[in-house]
Amino acid sequence: MSQVAIEGQRLNYRISPGPNGHILRDLNFNIKKGEFVALIGPNGAGKSTLAQILAGLIKPTSGLVTVNGRVGMVFQFPEQQLFAETVREDLAFGPENLGLSPDEIVLRVERSMELVGLKVGYLERSPWSLSGGEKRRVAIAGILAMDPDILIFDEPTAGLDPSGRTGILNLIGALNSKEGRTVLMVSHEMDEVAMLASRVMVLKGGELLKAGEAMDILSDTRLIEEAGLLPPWTVRLGYALNNRGMAVRCHLDMEGMVGEVVRAFRRRR
Repeated sequence: MSQVAIEGQRLNYRISPGPNGHILRDLNFNIKKGEFVALIGPNGAGKSTLAQILAGLIKPTSGLVTVNGRVGMVFQFPEQQLFAETVREDLAFGPENLGLSPDEIVLRVERSMELVGLKVGYLERSPWSLSGGEKRRVAIAGILAMDPDILIFDEPTAGLDPSGRTGILNLIGALNSKEGRTVLMVSHEMDEVAMLASRVMVLKGGELLKAGEAMDILSDTRLIEEAGLLPPWTVRLGYALNNRGMAVRCHLDMEGMVGEVVRAFRRRR
């Protein structure tokens, strides 16, 4: 059985007494080591609050959180946290606070740059001279320099142009699939969730509506709409074609859906 990376048991977080004071209510869930889990739901569902609890930044009002490994959290617009004169200084800040040796810090910094796809030459540049996508990669590199086992991303593509979004999504996917890091991604972009997640947790009003395999959750249009979201375009296409009499199976990835449509047209000939 896979090792559990994060587990929540009867987790509650409230900001005031009374029936409307709960931000999170009685959550029970687990995330296994090496999984890519998406946390979805409408605004005000409690997604960011849960992410911060799991990162150890705030304490739950009651309940138990078990985390096996070091957690690194990448906030929405993480580039706003860049502060040093050079990229190297910014990336070295975390490892220095861990008390690592100078040689180990250099290794951590250069390895983190490699992981986010930036050349070592960027280390001597000012963070403010970089593009939006590059700044976000540097911010992620700063977290990776701490060598976390578990990565939490809160709306990681917010504010980026299409090219920047694609680059960041590919990076996050590789950190999971190639580096083996456990990933929890908070998102309301279902196409991005469909592209990356193996499992999905759906929050609404601070309660866990459902958790399960990505295909099962994202193809449940009633559930997704109940959560105030729009199903992935591949799922919408599949349902539209079925409603027009073309029998197709829904796929989450573009290649799978296109192949399904091609096969359906061939059957109709």
